[in-house]
Amino acid sequence: MLSRKPEQEDSNDSILRHFILVGIFLAEALARALNLLTPVPKKSNNNDSNKLFTKHLQEKLSLKTDQDLREILKGIDLISYYEKDQLIDAIISNPDANKKLLLQERRDNLRKMRNDEIKDLLRGVKNLSKLKKSELIELVLSIEFNDRKGSNN
Repeated sequence: MLSRKPEQEDSNDSILRHFILVGIFLAEALARALNLLTPVPKKSNNNDSNKLFTKHLQEKLSLKTDQDLREILKGIDLISYYEKDQLIDAIISNPDANKKLLLQERRDNLRKMRNDEIKDLLRGVKNLSKLKKSELIELVLSIEFNDRKGSNN
């Protein structure tokens, strides 16, 4: 049997690696050439048609009454499609959402207080000693937010 020299085996491995490398380069070049030859649809044309359609819709909707617009949106959940900035704008522009936000913030602030601090806020109210913290908080909120509601009317 013939025995091969280590130098010859290294040479054969090197030639094989070079052929594999050349094959990879050829495959990559072929893929790039096909990408260049394949037509790519223009996105700007589609974007322009979307803008025209949106403008057309805005013109049509601006001619409708407030009641007609509300009827179109009836039963549709818009909030689930809003982005964070749109949600913030909706909360700011809605008085009921503003009140709910204030109530939530006040509840969070009261939770951070100790019971005796909350009872100080309720000075003059009777039978506080047996109430739990959550009940004290709800009592403060009902007094504060009912007073605000009464002063707005």
